[in-house]
Amino acid sequence: MKKVLEDFTVIGHSRSFDETFFYFPNWRLALDLGKCPRVCLKADYLFLSHLHRDHAGGLWYFIATQSIQRSNNLPTIFVAEVYREKLLKALEALAALEERTYQFQIEFFQPPCQVSLKQDLELFFFPVEHTVPAFGCTLYKKERKLKPEFQGKRFQEIAELEQQGVEVTEEKAVSLVSYLGDTTPKGLDENPHVFESKYLFLECTFLTEEHRELARKTGHIHFQDIVERKERFQNEQIFLTHFSLRYSEEEIRFFLNTSLPEELFERVSPWLPS
Repeated sequence: MKKVLEDFTVIGHSRSFDETFFYFPNWRLALDLGKCPRVCLKADYLFLSHLHRDHAGGLWYFIATQSIQRSNNLPTIFVAEVYREKLLKALEALAALEERTYQFQIEFFQPPCQVSLKQDLELFFFPVEHTVPAFGCTLYKKERKLKPEFQGKRFQEIAELEQQGVEVTEEKAVSLVSYLGDTTPKGLDENPHVFESKYLFLECTFLTEEHRELARKTGHIHFQDIVERKERFQNEQIFLTHFSLRYSEEEIRFFLNTSLPEELFERVSPWLPS
């Protein structure tokens, strides 16, 4: 599925136990990898929220292919420090099976923390709650904004002030995209900044009341968890992801069309093929 949002594009797929990935070609950034569709091989940066198969199953293919095709310009893979030992051992074992050596560049992070990407972009990592250690991220874009004291002034006045050497603008970090991977509602409650991101990619694995307890046991968000927090979402657009394969696309669309509260109806969309 492909969507154009303002001046950037998102390509992705997300169904629970199948595959989740989101690729942003404008920034050559992939959030999770799924089975490693070919479009993700273009990424310069890859963030892995956790290492469950449906989010990171294609990692070995990604590493091996990049090592051969881009040996002089390897992408950076962001993985939480907690996975360092197990992941490096797994990659060593896979290399032994092939009797080959592959190069890779993994940057292990200790959240909460922030890294700079290209030019005006920063990626902030934060912990969420799942059945294994799991993490979300927020993409910030640096923009120059007119200082509050100069807002409302005429263009000519601003120009004259600039000529006098007055600094009329300041750099602001705009919260552009937040992605929570797999999480319980705790991932929302303990990271309130995600409610203010322009675009929120939020898992909603389970929909119906009969699966409320299952959502709790498996470390996921249920639709009612979102409804209970409806007043907190300040996002311009919210994409619900990671729906259980128990539900068909038609069932998901019908459920949301008939169940979303008024406060969210215009801003919430399921991440499903059009």
